[in-house]
Amino acid sequence: MSWTDVFPVLTDDDVDFFDKHASFEWRTTYDEWFGIERAINTKENPSHLVATSLFLRRDLLSNGTLDAVDHESIRNAEWLAVSKNYVDPLIKGAALLRKSIPEAAFRVYLSNDLAFLVDDLVNVGCEVYLMKGGSISHNPGAMWRFLALENTSCPVINIDADHAPLVLPDIARTQAAVRVGVGSWRVPYNFGGPNEGYRPVNASQFGSLKPYPTGKLMQAFIWHNLHGRMRTTCNLDGLREAEIAGTRWPDYGFDEWFLLSVMYPRMAVEGLLTFVPWDIPSLGQFFTLDIEYCTWANPKSELINYPNPEFALGDAIRPWAGWTEVTQLKVRSEATVMCRFRKKIGPSHGIFKHIQHDGIEEFPKYAGDLQSFLADAGTNLTAPWFVDLNPQLHLSSDGGELFLDRRYGDCDVVFCGYYFAKITSSISEWARRNELDEQVWGEGKLLKVPKLEGPMTLWKAEFSRRFHAELVDQVPFVKAEILLRAWMDQGRVATAETTAKQMGWKAR
Repeated sequence: MSWTDVFPVLTDDDVDFFDKHASFEWRTTYDEWFGIERAINTKENPSHLVATSLFLRRDLLSNGTLDAVDHESIRNAEWLAVSKNYVDPLIKGAALLRKSIPEAAFRVYLSNDLAFLVDDLVNVGCEVYLMKGGSISHNPGAMWRFLALENTSCPVINIDADHAPLVLPDIARTQAAVRVGVGSWRVPYNFGGPNEGYRPVNASQFGSLKPYPTGKLMQAFIWHNLHGRMRTTCNLDGLREAEIAGTRWPDYGFDEWFLLSVMYPRMAVEGLLTFVPWDIPSLGQFFTLDIEYCTWANPKSELINYPNPEFALGDAIRPWAGWTEVTQLKVRSEATVMCRFRKKIGPSHGIFKHIQHDGIEEFPKYAGDLQSFLADAGTNLTAPWFVDLNPQLHLSSDGGELFLDRRYGDCDVVFCGYYFAKITSSISEWARRNELDEQVWGEGKLLKVPKLEGPMTLWKAEFSRRFHAELVDQVPFVKAEILLRAWMDQGRVATAETTAKQMGWKAR
């Protein structure tokens, strides 16, 4: 069985069929979606071209539209309750690229309703391709950046706007692809969700040394999807057929659906350098099928399973060599830690049998459920952040931390993992009234919800007050986990997932 037996592929014959049958009206509509009004501050003959899109829309069309923003409100905390700040990381990354590799170009495909950002972007050296219109939902905006792969004479790196500060490692990966002699590099990952979510190419992290007619390919691909001519399932012959995640235009994930079905098979022929992070234990059966296919398509393809940097570097060049830190537990600055006991869940939870570390005993204790805890914390705590900590966790002998990652500064909530809840008829009806996706929130479905009763949760105090105010107005069956998942689907909250183990704790 081959990759092309399991996953659908847009073939050259499909593109020819589109050329013969697509109407003039369709092509006009496509130009409204992908047309460029003007190019500003372009650079001639750059050594590398980094491309990203910048637009502000909800991830799902069913979640409605956002209010118009201007130069002031785009970074406003109230507005960011429904979206993430992509502007500041983009500007930071562009400035870093201009300083480190001045001969490279950083191109931003900018939504027309954000034209007020042109000067900000040009001032840090960006090329700006101002689009004729805006994005409908997450797409076509997320796909605009793929236009950079057309007619280019230099390597192209595609990134997400908030990934921009990490642009230099991505250029290093591109240079590695040049040394290996392949056409592209990529980072595969699992998209997640109830449908088959393997992604051979992460849209926020890939680069190409070869040009592709992406404008024509995107136009044909969208047309075939909207006319029901693209299979949207992966098919393991004799075993199962399952829906592929992210195939609904113009919702979140459609850009990577295009990369899976259109770009990956073409990139494989030119050779792929595949980077797999050291901390991903398994990508499953489709990753195996992927590697078999791309090495068959081009034997020059290589797989780099890059290691844990702690073991990859010798002692002589470790920046922490000789460091003697005695503090066993480090806590995020400006964060208050509260110890709230959870209910015991089964005899397997060995966390109830050990003597706790003295550092945890010093934190204030709280007796009560999550809802009352949010009420009290929002009223009585003055710090910008608070941590809801299970005091029955076991701090490892090597020490640990509580939410030190700087990326969490852009989040409203950081939680440790998910669990699955079955949707009742009452929750399904509530979800329908709140215009949530019925395919996800339908009665009997298993819904992946954040684990707010998990080992530890980081809350932004200002957000917790807004969240609690709405939580107490809900009917009893709408618990905090359900409401937070709904807000996540509606784009009303910025979240991140972590684990206690990553922070140096033993959960069991």
